[in-house]
Amino acid sequence: MIVLSYYPSYKLSNHDTSVAIAKDGELIYAFEEQKLSRVNTREAKYLPDRTLLSALYTSGIDPQAIDVICVVGPKEIFDPQEVMKRLEKYFGIAVHKTMACPHHVAHTALSTYGSPFEDSVFWTLDAGGEDKNFGEFGVYKEGKLHRLAVADYPSIATFYQIMTGSCGFADFEEGKVMGLAAYGEVDKDLYDAMRKLFDFEEFGLARFKAQVNYIPPLIRWDKFSHDEFRPAKVIQYVRRGQCPELDEATRDHLPETIAATGQKIAEDLSVESLRRMSEHFSLPIERLSLSGGLFMNIVVNKAIRETFGCELFVPPGVNDMGLAAGGALWAGHQADPEAFSRGKQGGRQVSAYLGPTFDNDDIEGLVAGFPIMQRRL
Repeated sequence: MIVLSYYPSYKLSNHDTSVAIAKDGELIYAFEEQKLSRVNTREAKYLPDRTLLSALYTSGIDPQAIDVICVVGPKEIFDPQEVMKRLEKYFGIAVHKTMACPHHVAHTALSTYGSPFEDSVFWTLDAGGEDKNFGEFGVYKEGKLHRLAVADYPSIATFYQIMTGSCGFADFEEGKVMGLAAYGEVDKDLYDAMRKLFDFEEFGLARFKAQVNYIPPLIRWDKFSHDEFRPAKVIQYVRRGQCPELDEATRDHLPETIAATGQKIAEDLSVESLRRMSEHFSLPIERLSLSGGLFMNIVVNKAIRETFGCELFVPPGVNDMGLAAGGALWAGHQADPEAFSRGKQGGRQVSAYLGPTFDNDDIEGLVAGFPIMQRRL
Protein backbone atom coordinates (compact mmCIF):
# COMPACT_ATOMS: atom_id res chain seq x y z
CA MET A 1 0.00 0.00 0.00
CA ILE A 2 1.61 3.23 -1.19
CA VAL A 3 0.13 6.59 -0.15
CA LEU A 4 1.19 9.96 -1.52
CA SER A 5 0.08 12.94 0.56
CA TYR A 6 0.45 16.67 0.03
CA TYR A 7 -0.48 19.94 1.72
CA PRO A 8 -2.30 22.25 1.25
CA SER A 9 -5.41 21.52 -0.78
CA TYR A 10 -5.30 22.99 -4.29
CA LYS A 11 -8.23 25.25 -3.35
CA LEU A 12 -6.40 26.86 -0.46
CA SER A 13 -3.47 29.18 -0.02
CA ASN A 14 -1.21 28.42 2.90
CA HIS A 15 2.38 28.22 4.05
CA ASP A 16 4.64 25.20 4.59
CA THR A 17 3.60 23.22 1.50
CA SER A 18 4.93 19.67 1.68
CA VAL A 19 4.79 16.13 0.25
CA ALA A 20 5.09 12.74 1.92
CA ILE A 21 4.98 9.08 0.89
CA ALA A 22 4.07 6.19 3.19
CA LYS A 23 4.56 2.56 2.17
CA ASP A 24 2.85 -0.19 4.16
CA GLY A 25 2.35 2.09 7.13
CA GLU A 26 5.86 3.55 7.26
CA LEU A 27 6.96 6.97 6.08
CA ILE A 28 9.67 6.68 3.44
CA TYR A 29 9.72 10.31 2.27
CA ALA A 30 8.69 13.65 3.79
CA PHE A 31 9.96 17.08 2.76
CA GLU A 32 8.89 20.71 2.46
CA GLU A 33 8.75 22.74 -0.72
CA GLN A 34 10.52 25.68 0.92
CA LYS A 35 13.71 23.66 1.25
CA LEU A 36 13.82 23.34 -2.52
CA SER A 37 12.42 26.75 -3.47
CA ARG A 38 14.45 28.44 -0.68
CA VAL A 39 11.55 30.76 0.10
CA ASN A 40 10.64 30.24 3.75
CA THR A 41 6.96 29.96 4.76
CA ARG A 42 5.76 31.41 1.45
CA GLU A 43 2.01 31.41 0.99
CA ALA A 44 1.23 29.16 -1.97
CA LYS A 45 -1.81 27.95 -3.87
CA TYR A 46 -0.26 25.39 -6.15
CA LEU A 47 0.88 21.79 -6.15
CA PRO A 48 4.30 21.50 -4.50
CA ASP A 49 5.65 20.15 -7.79
CA ARG A 50 9.36 20.22 -6.99
CA THR A 51 8.85 18.23 -3.82
CA LEU A 52 6.44 15.83 -5.51
CA LEU A 53 9.01 15.05 -8.21
CA SER A 54 11.72 14.79 -5.54
CA ALA A 55 9.53 12.32 -3.62
CA LEU A 56 9.13 10.04 -6.64
CA TYR A 57 12.81 10.33 -7.60
CA THR A 58 14.19 9.78 -4.09
CA SER A 59 11.88 6.88 -3.22
CA GLY A 60 12.21 5.26 -6.65
CA ILE A 61 8.46 4.78 -6.82
CA ASP A 62 6.75 4.67 -10.20
CA PRO A 63 3.81 7.12 -10.35
CA GLN A 64 1.63 4.26 -11.55
CA ALA A 65 2.40 2.27 -8.38
CA ILE A 66 0.71 4.78 -6.04
CA ASP A 67 -2.47 3.38 -4.51
CA VAL A 68 -3.90 6.33 -2.58
CA ILE A 69 -3.71 10.12 -2.83
CA CYS A 70 -4.31 12.08 0.37
CA VAL A 71 -4.85 15.84 0.36
CA VAL A 72 -4.58 17.62 3.72
CA GLY A 73 -7.42 20.11 4.01
CA PRO A 74 -11.13 20.42 4.81
CA LYS A 75 -13.32 17.63 3.44
CA GLU A 76 -16.01 20.20 2.59
CA ILE A 77 -14.01 21.60 -0.33
CA PHE A 78 -12.45 18.33 -1.46
CA ASP A 79 -13.05 17.39 -5.11
CA PRO A 80 -11.53 13.96 -5.95
CA GLN A 81 -12.03 14.35 -9.68
CA GLU A 82 -10.21 17.68 -9.75
CA VAL A 83 -7.34 16.26 -7.69
CA MET A 84 -6.84 13.32 -10.02
CA LYS A 85 -7.19 15.39 -13.16
CA ARG A 86 -4.32 17.61 -12.06
CA LEU A 87 -2.06 14.77 -10.88
CA GLU A 88 -2.62 12.64 -13.96
CA LYS A 89 -2.09 15.55 -16.33
CA TYR A 90 1.16 16.77 -14.82
CA PHE A 91 2.69 13.70 -13.18
CA GLY A 92 1.12 10.61 -14.73
CA ILE A 93 -0.42 9.57 -11.40
CA ALA A 94 -3.71 7.77 -11.94
CA VAL A 95 -5.36 6.16 -8.90
CA HIS A 96 -8.96 5.47 -8.01
CA LYS A 97 -8.78 6.21 -4.30
CA THR A 98 -8.43 9.73 -2.93
CA MET A 99 -8.85 10.94 0.62
CA ALA A 100 -9.00 14.25 2.48
CA CYS A 101 -7.37 14.53 5.91
CA PRO A 102 -8.40 17.50 8.10
CA HIS A 103 -5.63 19.81 9.30
CA HIS A 104 -5.55 18.82 12.97
CA VAL A 105 -6.14 15.13 12.27
CA ALA A 106 -2.93 15.20 10.22
CA HIS A 107 -1.11 16.84 13.14
CA THR A 108 -2.42 14.21 15.54
CA ALA A 109 -1.69 11.31 13.20
CA LEU A 110 1.97 12.32 12.98
CA SER A 111 2.37 12.52 16.75
CA THR A 112 0.59 9.19 17.43
CA TYR A 113 1.08 6.91 14.43
CA GLY A 114 4.61 8.29 14.13
CA SER A 115 5.44 7.75 17.81
CA PRO A 116 7.07 4.76 19.55
CA PHE A 117 3.98 4.44 21.78
CA GLU A 118 1.36 1.71 21.45
CA ASP A 119 -1.06 3.99 23.28
CA SER A 120 -0.98 7.56 24.55
CA VAL A 121 -2.93 10.69 25.32
CA PHE A 122 -2.67 13.12 22.41
CA TRP A 123 -2.89 16.90 22.44
CA THR A 124 -2.74 19.04 19.31
CA LEU A 125 -2.80 22.83 19.55
CA ASP A 126 -1.92 25.70 17.22
CA ALA A 127 -3.07 29.15 16.14
CA GLY A 128 -5.71 27.72 13.80
CA GLY A 129 -6.16 25.59 10.70
CA GLU A 130 -8.26 25.77 7.55
CA ASP A 131 -11.17 24.16 9.41
CA LYS A 132 -11.24 27.16 11.80
CA ASN A 133 -10.41 24.92 14.73
CA PHE A 134 -7.37 25.26 16.96
CA GLY A 135 -6.63 21.70 18.03
CA GLU A 136 -7.92 18.54 19.65
CA PHE A 137 -7.44 16.29 22.66
CA GLY A 138 -8.00 12.57 23.08
CA VAL A 139 -6.63 9.06 23.35
CA TYR A 140 -4.68 6.92 20.91
CA LYS A 141 -5.29 3.24 21.62
CA GLU A 142 -5.18 0.01 19.60
CA GLY A 143 -4.37 1.90 16.44
CA LYS A 144 -7.34 4.25 16.71
CA LEU A 145 -7.73 7.94 17.54
CA HIS A 146 -10.48 8.62 20.06
CA ARG A 147 -11.16 12.36 19.98
CA LEU A 148 -12.58 13.65 23.27
CA ALA A 149 -12.59 17.41 22.67
CA VAL A 150 -12.02 19.92 19.87
CA ALA A 151 -10.59 23.39 20.49
CA ASP A 152 -12.88 25.74 18.58
CA TYR A 153 -11.67 28.95 20.20
CA PRO A 154 -8.35 30.88 19.94
CA SER A 155 -5.73 29.25 22.11
CA ILE A 156 -2.45 29.71 23.92
CA ALA A 157 -0.77 29.50 20.51
CA THR A 158 -2.89 32.42 19.27
CA PHE A 159 -1.75 34.48 22.25
CA TYR A 160 1.89 33.65 21.56
CA GLN A 161 1.48 34.63 17.94
CA ILE A 162 0.04 38.04 18.86
CA MET A 163 2.58 38.51 21.65
CA THR A 164 5.36 37.97 19.10
CA GLY A 165 4.19 41.14 17.36
CA SER A 166 4.10 42.98 20.67
CA CYS A 167 7.81 42.20 21.04
CA GLY A 168 8.51 43.79 17.65
CA PHE A 169 9.01 40.58 15.68
CA ALA A 170 7.40 39.60 12.38
CA ASP A 171 5.46 36.71 10.90
CA PHE A 172 6.62 33.23 12.00
CA GLU A 173 9.24 34.55 14.41
CA GLU A 174 7.87 33.00 17.59
CA GLY A 175 11.15 31.13 18.03
CA LYS A 176 12.99 34.42 18.47
CA VAL A 177 10.59 35.36 21.26
CA MET A 178 11.24 32.07 23.04
CA GLY A 179 14.97 32.80 22.85
CA LEU A 180 14.57 36.41 23.91
CA ALA A 181 12.59 35.33 26.99
CA ALA A 182 15.79 34.04 28.57
CA TYR A 183 17.16 37.60 28.62
CA GLY A 184 14.22 39.15 30.45
CA GLU A 185 12.48 38.98 33.81
CA VAL A 186 8.83 38.20 34.44
CA ASP A 187 6.90 41.32 35.39
CA LYS A 188 4.15 40.50 37.91
CA ASP A 189 1.76 43.26 36.86
CA LEU A 190 2.16 42.38 33.19
CA TYR A 191 1.69 38.70 34.03
CA ASP A 192 -1.59 39.46 35.79
CA ALA A 193 -2.79 41.62 32.88
CA MET A 194 -1.96 38.87 30.37
CA ARG A 195 -3.57 36.18 32.53
CA LYS A 196 -6.88 38.12 32.55
CA LEU A 197 -7.09 37.62 28.77
CA PHE A 198 -7.75 33.89 29.33
CA ASP A 199 -10.46 31.69 30.72
CA PHE A 200 -11.02 27.93 30.43
CA GLU A 201 -13.24 25.76 28.25
CA GLU A 202 -15.61 23.41 30.05
CA PHE A 203 -13.25 20.49 29.34
CA GLY A 204 -10.26 22.40 30.71
CA LEU A 205 -8.39 24.05 27.82
CA ALA A 206 -7.23 27.65 28.26
CA ARG A 207 -8.77 29.92 25.63
CA PHE A 208 -7.66 33.36 24.54
CA LYS A 209 -10.79 35.46 24.85
CA ALA A 210 -9.42 38.86 23.82
CA GLN A 211 -10.39 40.50 20.53
CA VAL A 212 -7.95 40.06 17.64
CA ASN A 213 -8.04 42.31 14.55
CA TYR A 214 -6.40 41.52 11.22
CA ILE A 215 -3.60 43.84 10.09
CA PRO A 216 -2.70 44.04 6.37
CA PRO A 217 0.91 43.36 5.38
CA LEU A 218 3.64 45.93 4.94
CA ILE A 219 4.89 46.06 1.33
CA ARG A 220 8.58 46.98 1.16
CA TRP A 221 8.99 48.51 -2.29
CA ASP A 222 12.68 49.08 -1.59
CA LYS A 223 13.08 45.30 -1.49
CA PHE A 224 11.20 44.60 -4.74
CA SER A 225 12.99 43.60 -7.94
CA HIS A 226 11.68 42.11 -11.18
CA ASP A 227 14.85 40.09 -11.52
CA GLU A 228 15.06 38.57 -8.06
CA PHE A 229 11.72 38.37 -6.29
CA ARG A 230 11.93 37.37 -2.64
CA PRO A 231 8.34 37.40 -1.31
CA ALA A 232 9.31 37.20 2.36
CA LYS A 233 11.43 40.35 1.98
CA VAL A 234 8.85 42.34 0.02
CA ILE A 235 5.53 41.35 1.64
CA GLN A 236 5.96 41.42 5.40
CA TYR A 237 3.34 40.53 7.95
CA VAL A 238 4.91 42.55 10.72
CA ARG A 239 1.96 41.55 12.90
CA ARG A 240 -0.58 39.01 11.75
CA GLY A 241 -3.10 40.29 14.22
CA GLN A 242 -3.59 43.07 16.70
CA CYS A 243 -5.07 42.71 20.17
CA PRO A 244 -5.94 46.12 21.69
CA GLU A 245 -5.98 44.69 25.22
CA LEU A 246 -2.56 43.11 24.84
CA ASP A 247 -1.19 46.27 23.23
CA GLU A 248 -2.41 48.26 26.23
CA ALA A 249 -0.94 45.80 28.70
CA THR A 250 2.49 45.65 27.04
CA ARG A 251 2.88 49.38 26.41
CA ASP A 252 6.07 50.84 27.95
CA HIS A 253 7.54 47.37 28.60
CA LEU A 254 10.83 46.28 27.03
CA PRO A 255 10.65 43.44 24.46
CA GLU A 256 12.61 41.06 26.68
CA THR A 257 10.17 41.68 29.56
CA ILE A 258 7.18 41.01 27.29
CA ALA A 259 8.86 37.85 25.98
CA ALA A 260 9.77 36.51 29.42
CA THR A 261 6.32 37.22 30.84
CA GLY A 262 4.46 35.87 27.80
CA GLN A 263 6.62 32.74 27.80
CA LYS A 264 5.80 32.15 31.46
CA ILE A 265 2.08 32.56 30.69
CA ALA A 266 2.37 29.98 27.88
CA GLU A 267 4.14 27.50 30.17
CA ASP A 268 1.76 27.92 33.09
CA LEU A 269 -1.42 27.76 31.01
CA SER A 270 -0.20 24.73 29.04
CA VAL A 271 0.46 22.83 32.26
CA GLU A 272 -2.81 24.01 33.83
CA SER A 273 -4.80 23.12 30.69
CA LEU A 274 -3.38 19.62 30.59
CA ARG A 275 -4.05 19.12 34.29
CA ARG A 276 -7.66 20.25 33.92
CA MET A 277 -8.27 18.13 30.81
CA SER A 278 -6.72 15.11 32.50
CA GLU A 279 -9.03 15.52 35.49
CA HIS A 280 -12.12 16.27 33.37
CA PHE A 281 -11.74 13.10 31.31
CA SER A 282 -10.18 11.02 34.15
CA LEU A 283 -7.07 10.34 32.09
CA PRO A 284 -3.67 9.73 33.72
CA ILE A 285 -0.89 11.42 31.76
CA GLU A 286 1.69 8.64 31.40
CA ARG A 287 2.52 8.82 27.69
CA LEU A 288 1.80 12.03 25.83
CA SER A 289 1.95 12.79 22.10
CA LEU A 290 2.06 16.49 21.22
CA SER A 291 1.60 18.22 17.88
CA GLY A 292 0.79 21.64 16.44
CA GLY A 293 2.74 24.87 16.37
CA LEU A 294 2.54 25.54 20.11
CA PHE A 295 4.77 22.56 20.81
CA MET A 296 7.65 23.92 18.79
CA ASN A 297 8.21 25.75 22.07
CA ILE A 298 10.66 23.40 23.76
CA VAL A 299 10.43 25.25 27.08
CA VAL A 300 6.69 24.61 27.20
CA ASN A 301 7.36 20.95 26.39
CA LYS A 302 9.94 20.76 29.17
CA ALA A 303 7.49 22.27 31.69
CA ILE A 304 4.88 19.65 30.74
CA ARG A 305 7.31 16.73 30.97
CA GLU A 306 8.73 17.82 34.32
CA THR A 307 5.31 18.57 35.84
CA PHE A 308 3.65 15.30 34.83
CA GLY A 309 6.72 13.06 34.78
CA CYS A 310 5.39 11.45 31.61
CA GLU A 311 6.97 9.94 28.53
CA LEU A 312 6.75 12.62 25.88
CA PHE A 313 6.85 12.44 22.09
CA VAL A 314 7.04 15.52 19.88
CA PRO A 315 7.53 14.55 16.23
CA PRO A 316 9.80 16.19 13.66
CA GLY A 317 7.68 18.68 11.74
CA VAL A 318 5.47 19.31 14.75
CA ASN A 319 4.21 22.48 13.06
CA ASP A 320 2.53 22.66 9.62
CA MET A 321 5.68 21.36 7.92
CA GLY A 322 4.64 17.88 9.09
CA LEU A 323 1.07 17.93 7.80
CA ALA A 324 1.74 15.94 4.61
CA ALA A 325 3.60 13.33 6.68
CA GLY A 326 0.71 13.07 9.13
CA GLY A 327 -1.76 12.86 6.26
CA ALA A 328 0.18 10.00 4.68
CA LEU A 329 0.19 8.00 7.93
CA TRP A 330 -3.50 8.68 8.54
CA ALA A 331 -4.54 7.73 5.01
CA GLY A 332 -2.41 4.58 5.13
CA HIS A 333 -4.13 3.52 8.32
CA GLN A 334 -7.58 4.32 6.93
CA ALA A 335 -6.97 2.48 3.66
CA ASP A 336 -5.32 -0.65 5.07
CA PRO A 337 -5.16 -0.93 8.89
CA GLU A 338 -3.47 -4.33 8.77
CA ALA A 339 -0.62 -3.15 6.54
CA PHE A 340 -0.24 -0.09 8.73
CA SER A 341 -0.02 -2.24 11.87
CA ARG A 342 2.72 -4.36 10.28
CA GLY A 343 4.68 -1.21 9.48
CA LYS A 344 4.23 -0.02 13.07
CA GLN A 345 5.65 -3.19 14.61
CA GLY A 346 8.83 -2.72 16.58
CA GLY A 347 7.81 0.65 17.96
CA ARG A 348 9.66 2.60 15.28
CA GLN A 349 9.15 6.34 15.47
CA VAL A 350 9.12 8.68 12.51
CA SER A 351 12.56 9.79 11.35
CA ALA A 352 13.67 13.37 10.78
CA TYR A 353 15.76 12.24 7.78
CA LEU A 354 13.24 11.46 5.06
CA GLY A 355 14.10 13.94 2.33
CA PRO A 356 16.43 13.75 -0.69
CA THR A 357 19.91 12.31 -0.31
CA PHE A 358 23.21 13.61 -1.66
CA ASP A 359 26.22 11.43 -2.49
CA ASN A 360 29.88 12.39 -2.25
CA ASP A 361 30.06 13.51 -5.87
CA ASP A 362 27.21 15.96 -5.28
CA ILE A 363 28.90 17.37 -2.18
CA GLU A 364 32.35 17.60 -3.79
CA GLY A 365 30.88 19.38 -6.79
CA LEU A 366 29.23 21.93 -4.54
CA VAL A 367 32.39 22.51 -2.49
CA ALA A 368 34.44 22.95 -5.66
CA GLY A 369 32.35 25.99 -6.54
CA PHE A 370 33.79 27.94 -3.58
CA PRO A 371 37.45 28.96 -4.04
CA ILE A 372 37.99 29.41 -0.30
CA MET A 373 37.07 25.77 0.24
CA GLN A 374 39.43 24.69 -2.57
CA ARG A 375 42.37 26.38 -0.82
CA ARG A 376 41.55 24.62 2.43
CA LEU A 377 41.35 21.26 0.68
